[in-house]
Amino acid sequence: QVFQEAANLFLDLLGKLLAQPDDSEQTLRRDSLMCFTVLCEAMDGNSWTVSKAFYSSLLTTQRAVLNGLLHGLTVPQLPFHSPPGAPQVSQPLREQSEDLPGAMSSALAAICTAPVGLPSCWEAKEQISRHLANQLTEDSSQLRPSLISGLQHPILCLHLLKVLYSCCHVSEHLCHLLGQEPLALESLLLLVQGKVKVVDWEEATEVALYLLSLLVLRLQDLPSGMEKLGNEIATLFTHSHIVSLVTAAACLLGQLGQQGVTFDLQPVEWIAAASHALSAPAEVRLTPPAGCGFYDGLLILLLHLLTQPGKGSLIRDVASSEMWTVLWHRFSMALRLPEEVSAQEEEPSLSRPQSPEPDWTLISPQGVAALLSLAVAIFTQEPQLCLSHLSQRGSTLMSTLKHLLSPSFLHPLGRALHPLGRAPHGSEFLPFVVLSVCQLLCFPFALDVDDDLLGGVLADFVDSEIAAHLLQVCCHHLPLPQAELPVSLLTRLALTDPTSLNQFVNAVAASPRTVISFLSVALLGDQPVLTSDLLSLLAHTARVLSPSHLSFIQELLAGSDESYRPLRSLLGHPENSVRARPYG
Repeated sequence: QVFQEAANLFLDLLGKLLAQPDDSEQTLRRDSLMCFTVLCEAMDGNSWTVSKAFYSSLLTTQRAVLNGLLHGLTVPQLPFHSPPGAPQVSQPLREQSEDLPGAMSSALAAICTAPVGLPSCWEAKEQISRHLANQLTEDSSQLRPSLISGLQHPILCLHLLKVLYSCCHVSEHLCHLLGQEPLALESLLLLVQGKVKVVDWEEATEVALYLLSLLVLRLQDLPSGMEKLGNEIATLFTHSHIVSLVTAAACLLGQLGQQGVTFDLQPVEWIAAASHALSAPAEVRLTPPAGCGFYDGLLILLLHLLTQPGKGSLIRDVASSEMWTVLWHRFSMALRLPEEVSAQEEEPSLSRPQSPEPDWTLISPQGVAALLSLAVAIFTQEPQLCLSHLSQRGSTLMSTLKHLLSPSFLHPLGRALHPLGRAPHGSEFLPFVVLSVCQLLCFPFALDVDDDLLGGVLADFVDSEIAAHLLQVCCHHLPLPQAELPVSLLTRLALTDPTSLNQFVNAVAASPRTVISFLSVALLGDQPVLTSDLLSLLAHTARVLSPSHLSFIQELLAGSDESYRPLRSLLGHPENSVRARPYG
């Protein structure tokens, strides 16, 4: 309470100070704005209530502060670059004249930039970004040309980039306007080419790369001049030792590739660059565009590079490289897999286990989908490699795939939010994730595998309780039309391995109402393959297990009124494959 009151008092005084004539109290203004920037950093890490009240006040009761910042950035300053023949401004005077705009641009960036890992302030900062975006898109406003003209300024550049980046996240209109601004695009291209001398070049280049990626993503087109940028960004990707720059360059390359831009990347170089980016500590300084995770752009680029026609030998090289192993270890760390996953995971009940949520700042639901697409592409080309991974007891791949089917991952995935938009988007990727994992787990059954090797794979499936997980994803997470593949895999496991069959029956007993409801709808639905697989599963259960386990089968076939209408319906099914199964 005392902190909030002090902050409000400070804002009152700052608003009055910024309302003074432009040439008065410049040193005091500069120092006060520096204090304001530090105050914003403190608010970012505070509670949701405190940070929301602070930032929201800048649009209401403390509007004078925001208006003062915007006005200060539109006041004409000394020229950034003196033209040839013009009188030279003394260095002390130049530095003094740049102190105040630098402090103002830093303060403006502080109130709209969403800090990584501190979501309590995101919503309030998004509202400020929307307000700024509206100001920037007004035809009569001087703010947009003022910000754009400062993008090549050594001190203002980084802060103004952050402001534009935050505003473009919430305004597609602003993205279109920037895409049509030659000076803005020229400045961004010069920045990523290293042709502009700016303070904090690394961070400024990272923001510029992400801003260009966001523009391409939102416009679904290439702003003028970007089609020639592919090879230069590729060089930055393969030659930079700064991990955040490598991943930001990969993000832009992935977007350029999707727009048909070609770039020269030698496999030896990009495999080494990807391996370096995945093995070095992640330095997440800025939220990537459109809710992506830190590694998403890299994964999307790898998927683009490896799914081009005629890449069979390259896929083999990648699959046998250290990068492939490092990739799965990094992925398991981002997912925050519990230790000793294969032995310590939850019981095959449908209860929700307590487990750390994935680190969505490192890999988003979209990134998970990209990695699984990459795995399916590689293992389709090299199925024996998939088998060797799955047959290694407790391998990282098997532990990860098992975790992706568990409630400890699927529940957080289903409620994952877009970091800058509040709309749920993890649920959009959930069916794809489940079906991709099932596709990978089906590989051992699609190959000519000797009994000992298959037995080892099945033992790992049993330890991971895959059968129980498959049943729960069908009951809780998948729409019925997409349950065919998981049920087919579940049936195959139960028919092949008695322990998997017991896991299925135990899962039914743990949550009979939910499971029987799903099975009833699936049996009488209009998907003959799904119905046939379930009937095979139920028939095998009836043959193998004791009558004490069969009450749920009787309930399914008899119906709620015990008229056996479901059974009669199945016996009269138009498909021969379905009619034959009840006799099994």
